[in-house]
Amino acid sequence: MVITWGSEPNSRVEEIARTIIETPFTRRTWSELLFLVMGMPIALLSFAFIGVTLATGVVLAITFIGLAIIAIAVRGARGIGGIRRRLAAVLLNEAVEEPLAFSPRPGYLGWLQSALRDRTGWKAMAYVAIKVPFAIVAFFTAFSVWWDAFRNLTYPSWGWGTTTTWRSGESSKSSSGPAIYPQRAVDRLSASPR
Repeated sequence: MVITWGSEPNSRVEEIARTIIETPFTRRTWSELLFLVMGMPIALLSFAFIGVTLATGVVLAITFIGLAIIAIAVRGARGIGGIRRRLAAVLLNEAVEEPLAFSPRPGYLGWLQSALRDRTGWKAMAYVAIKVPFAIVAFFTAFSVWWDAFRNLTYPSWGWGTTTTWRSGESSKSSSGPAIYPQRAVDRLSASPR
C-alpha cells in the first residue's frame, strides 16, 4: 500500500492527516526525543554535583575551604548551563543567548568574591533544582507515549489471538482471534462450552 500526496492539499483534513503521518518520522521529532531522554541523566548528575559540593561547602564554611567549595559549585553550575545550551543548539537548532562572561577580580580573594556573587551561576543552580522533577516527568512521559505508540502499531502482529476475560475475579487467557492455524481452530471448538 502506497500513500501519495499531491503537491497541494485539497482540504484541511488532508493537511492534518499529512502532519499526523509524517511528523513522527522527521529528524526534528527524533532530535526532540533525544533531547528529552538526555535531559534526565544530565539533570540528575548536575543535581548530584551541585548538591554534594554545596553541602560540603556549607559544612566546611566555618573554614576558608568551604567558601572555595561553594564558589566551585557556583562556577560548575554555570558550566552545566553551558552544556544545556550547547545541547539545545546541536539537537534542536535553538540558539540560546549566552550569559555575560564571568569576569573575576584579580587575585584569589577577588576570584572567590566574584564567584560567590555570580548571579548567573546562582540562577543556573536554581534551574538545575527546578529541572530535576520536570526532567523525570518528561522522560517517563516520552517513554510511555512512544512505547504505547509502538505497542499499538505492532499489535496486529502479536496480539490478534489473545484477549482477557474476567470470571469471578480471576483473569484467564482465551483465544478469540482469527483461526489461521487449523489445529488452533479445532482446539477452540473442542474447548468451547456447549
